[in-house]
Amino acid sequence: MVLLSIGKIEQAKSMLDTAFHSAAAQAGQLKTTTKAMPRKPLDRARALELKRCFVVQQFLTRELTRIVKGFPSFDELAPFYVALCKATLDLADVKQSLGAVQWAREQIASRWRNTRFQINSGMDTGALRKTRTAFYGRVSSVMKQINKNLKLLDQARQTIRQFPSLKTGIPTIAIAGYPNVGKSTLLKALTGSAPAIASYPFTTQRLMLGYIKNKDKTQAQIQLIDTPGLLDRPLAKRNTIEVQAILALEHLTKAVLFVIDPSPSAGYSLEKQHNLLDDLRKRFHQEFIMVINKADLVPGSVLEEEQRVLKQLAPESQQFLVSAEKSEETDTLKEFLLKVR
Repeated sequence: MVLLSIGKIEQAKSMLDTAFHSAAAQAGQLKTTTKAMPRKPLDRARALELKRCFVVQQFLTRELTRIVKGFPSFDELAPFYVALCKATLDLADVKQSLGAVQWAREQIASRWRNTRFQINSGMDTGALRKTRTAFYGRVSSVMKQINKNLKLLDQARQTIRQFPSLKTGIPTIAIAGYPNVGKSTLLKALTGSAPAIASYPFTTQRLMLGYIKNKDKTQAQIQLIDTPGLLDRPLAKRNTIEVQAILALEHLTKAVLFVIDPSPSAGYSLEKQHNLLDDLRKRFHQEFIMVINKADLVPGSVLEEEQRVLKQLAPESQQFLVSAEKSEETDTLKEFLLKVR
């Protein structure tokens, strides 16, 4: 994903130090290349000062260009990533800082053109040195003016690098339900492999990712996401950042797979699990798919009652009875999920 490729952004002093050091080094190399150096002292001085100033502007222009081009056009990102950016960044500040970097790039290019003219028309070595010193000073002033912008952009870069690298071109289903109801086990059973873990840019949150592939297992057709810490408790108990994370997920998901554990070993009562379902259905308007897990541990009468209750809570939702630890029992569910579009 292009967002994850943004390189580190150095502060102004670091960039200037590197530029000036490189300029001195390349001017020193030019001195030793006798064939490339003019014989007259004034012409030699002019060549050296031009070299120093050129290297400085070239390095800074290249770095500032890299920064501007490294950030994407936020409005052209997939809706999920637009929502994440709005939730985690002050986009107005980021765009303003990118504008400041663009301004600095143009200022340095303009000052280089003026300096090049002055050096080419200078008639004594002292004046040439003063011209180069003035150029260094003006460039330093420009860079120092945008240092706060460089800091802000690097902080934004670090936040963006925490974004999960998700496939936005295939249908995505979020897995929800209280902790320990078997979501991760179900994810593994449906995908046939241990879920991958990706960072999420909110506190300690992580995403558990898995993919249901086509029959020959060569191409991912459905992306499954379990979100520990996000979709496993009522929205009223969430902070602002977590609510924004859920809003971002809304842009990505085509359906929500809600897992219920009606077994005696469940850590939460069915009432609490039903309340969470009702809570999420008020937030997510996508299709809900009901999965009653650990069905082999529950009497038939209890399963029938739970199916009846879920039919009342989510009358339009498809229901599945499974034991996630027995992967063969999830085949029917898998076939149904492959039809989600």
